Order: sequence, then C-alpha cells, then structure tokens
Amino acid sequence: MKNVRIIYLTLLLAIAVMVNATAAHEYLDADASAAQTAPARLEPGSGSFIFHDTRGNTDKPIKVWYYKPESLKPDSPLLFVMHGSGRDADRYLSEWIPYAEAYSFLLVCPEFSKRDYPGSRMYNLGNMFTAEGAPVEKSKWTFSAIEHLFDYLKTITDLERDTYHIYGHSAGGQFVHRFVLFLPEARVDTAVAANSGWYTMPTFEMDFPYGLDGSGLSEENLERAFSKRLFVLVGNRDVLMDEGLRKTLEVLQDQGVSRMERGSRFYRTAYEEATRLGAFLSWRREVVQGSPHDNMQMAPEAAKLLLGSDPLSGGRVADRERTVLRSQYKTLDEVDVVSMLEKHNLYDSRRNPFGEFDNRYEVKTIQGDKVVVDEATGLMWHPSGSSHSMLIGEVSQWLDDLNAEGYAGHHDWRLPTLEEGASLLESGKLIEKFNIDPIFSATQRYIWTGDSSRSPKGAWIVFFRHGSVGKSLPLYVGYVRPVRSMN
Repeated sequence: MKNVRIIYLTLLLAIAVMVNATAAHEYLDADASAAQTAPARLEPGSGSFIFHDTRGNTDKPIKVWYYKPESLKPDSPLLFVMHGSGRDADRYLSEWIPYAEAYSFLLVCPEFSKRDYPGSRMYNLGNMFTAEGAPVEKSKWTFSAIEHLFDYLKTITDLERDTYHIYGHSAGGQFVHRFVLFLPEARVDTAVAANSGWYTMPTFEMDFPYGLDGSGLSEENLERAFSKRLFVLVGNRDVLMDEGLRKTLEVLQDQGVSRMERGSRFYRTAYEEATRLGAFLSWRREVVQGSPHDNMQMAPEAAKLLLGSDPLSGGRVADRERTVLRSQYKTLDEVDVVSMLEKHNLYDSRRNPFGEFDNRYEVKTIQGDKVVVDEATGLMWHPSGSSHSMLIGEVSQWLDDLNAEGYAGHHDWRLPTLEEGASLLESGKLIEKFNIDPIFSATQRYIWTGDSSRSPKGAWIVFFRHGSVGKSLPLYVGYVRPVRSMN
C-alpha cells in the first residue's frame, strides 16, 4: 500500500510539472503570436501589441496599448503615458483617450509587467543597476526602451516628428523625472512627472537612489538634463501618508512627509543645483488645485502643459485670461484679508492652507537687469529687492532711488498691494521655511505692502518664511520687493 501511495504521488507530481510546462509554453506562444500579429501599420482606434526590444532586453516583452485618433496627421505629436505601480496601462489608456481626441496625438501606454520588470528597481529606477549594485548596460535600461519603442512606432506610422512627449503618474512620475535626469539625450520635447511618491534629488550631496552620488551621472549631463522641459506636477491635496508612500528615513528627512512637499523640495533642489552650476533650469513646478493622488484630476492640466494649448479655449496656455489683482492701496481688516485670499485662491498657512495661485513666471533680462514676469497677473517683479530691512518710513526714499536709476528701463516701481504680494506665496516649499518660488531671492524673508491695517494701525506684511500675511507693529522692519504693472 505504501508503494502504491508513493507511485500515486509521483504521478501527480509529474502531471503537475507537465501542466506547468504546458502553461508556460502556451504563455510564451501567446507572446510570440502577439508579436507576429503586431500591426505593420497602426489603424485608427485603440489596440495593443507586444514589443520585443531587440536593442535592449530581448527576453522582456512589453505590451503596448495605443489609441490613434481619426484626425491624426503626419505632423501630430506622440505622447507616452507611463502607468503607476499597479502596472495598469490599459486604465491609463482609457483615461487619456479623451485628450488624444481633443488634442489629436498618438497615445502610447507601454506596460512594464511585474513578471518581467518586478519592483521599483526594474521600473521606477529604470534598471540602471542590478540587485547587487552593478551597473547595467545603458541599452538595457528600462528608460532606453522608450527610445527604442519610439523608433519602432515611427516605422508603423506616418508620424514625422523627431521628438515626443512623456507623462507619468505616481510610480510613472518617478520613472519620468529619472528618465529626464539620467537619459538627457532622449528625444523628449516636454515631460510631466505627476504625483511622484519620492525622488532622486538632483544633487551630488546624496547617495543614489536618493541623490546622484554613485549614479554615474556627470555634472555636464546634469546641466543637459536641466535644459530639458520638465514639469513637476503636484496636487495641492496630495498630502496623505498613505500605504503606498515610501517612508524611509532618507526620504522623510530630505524630501518631506507628503507628495506635495516632496515635489516642491525636488524642484527647489534642482534650482539650487542649477544656480551652483551656472546652468539654466527649464524645469517648473505646477500645482493642480483640489487634486489628491488621482491621475484623472491631474490629466487635464498635464495635457495643457504637454501640448501647449487648450482646445476648449482655442488658446495657448500662456494666453489664458489674466487675473487682475488690485493695485490701489487700501486699509484692510482681517475679514477683508480672508475674503481676498479666498477670492483669488491665495495661499496662507493659517487662513487658507489649501490655496495656491496659478502663477506663470518667466525670467527676463531688460537693459542688463533681471526681472520676473508673471503672465498670470500681468505683473513685473524685481527678483530680489532691498538688501536690508527698513522701517516703513524709509521705503519711499528707497523706491525713489530705484526709479531714478531706472531699473530695467522703468521708473514706476512701487510696493505691491497685499493681494499682489500674497500671490507670491506658495505652499509646500518648506526648505528654510521659505514659501516662494526659488526664482526669487531668499534674502527678502518678509516684505512691506502698500496696504494699511486699521487695528493695530500699521501696514500689512507678507511673511515668506511663515507662508502667511500679517500686520506690522511699531518699529517693525521689512524688506522691499518692488513690482510694477505691465499694462
């Protein structure tokens, strides 16, 4: 009886092995079949095919989901959309199809499966190093697969452009910002990294993967990466420490506790590093109002940033209607200030913590002097201002001297109103507790405005260090950040 039981178990084991082998063979046959049926030409509509990267990881097939609008023309753009950690490229395809129709671009969503590209090392981090830490040949990086896929798509479409756009959300956002960092030679026109959980900070002061030390990236290539058009997109309500958020000590200490804060610190670090290198930074941080960790709420703004126009309004993003802020000084009570902040969605850490004004800054040089132009408001700002703080009674003389000099060719520089000054406040920029875009000088930690307060009698001040506005008391001192209206 015992021998019969052993023979029975042996037969069961053999059958199981045969079934598994057959299943594996069928799986491989399915991949091969799919590869054979990959279209010679992409027809309008949606579909998928298997891409075998013959120039990279030939043994790691990539399923490619796509949507081709009927309106697609040879000069139309191509957009890669990178999925999150769920590896659900088909969902991202369905969520982006309305934008492919509206903007008329070829939508491509490559799927890096958990079987062939397991874990963050193989996907989010681009397969740059083996599990043991040895460098991987660049052609086998997951990042490089995008370049190889782009070449393949050019052969099965009539698209004539030599560049493409790329967007990634969550883990895909991690993929995209590292893609720009470590593959700056890629033919990317515009990249958007949305709601990334954590970052490789663009500084050699931190070890890879949290920084660039040990990554193999040179300062020259970092400067090249800084020249690429990258938008770091964050949702102002993406502030929860959910289960999927990385919580290692390195990230919590150097990047912050939320995706919103981490995106801001990443951008500020890039600005500081570009300044150190004397390089021009083409990266920008943009905030999507009311959005938590949700691709569908990030996609509309991402599409505008990527394609540079809004099909609903027919205009370019830069041509969106300006917000007119009050330029005449007034006496304001607390209730007036709260109303003002809410009306224009201005950030104040105490009064309106979810506010975030949508600035559109551009740095210009006029007659040898740098200025910051905000297309959102039609205001021109001095990028720094007074080098020392002063009493309110000393401000007029300082401005008179600036206007006599004719800074940037203009003689109408003035103090901002409170709402103009508050439009510079930004949430999440917590390095040195300085809540303003780093294109402005950090010297002016608090600035005078031309608005007065009734009780106590004095002037209103914008505190960039605390991210709020407040009233001055006798003998208060503040800095001057001059502004002028362009119209």
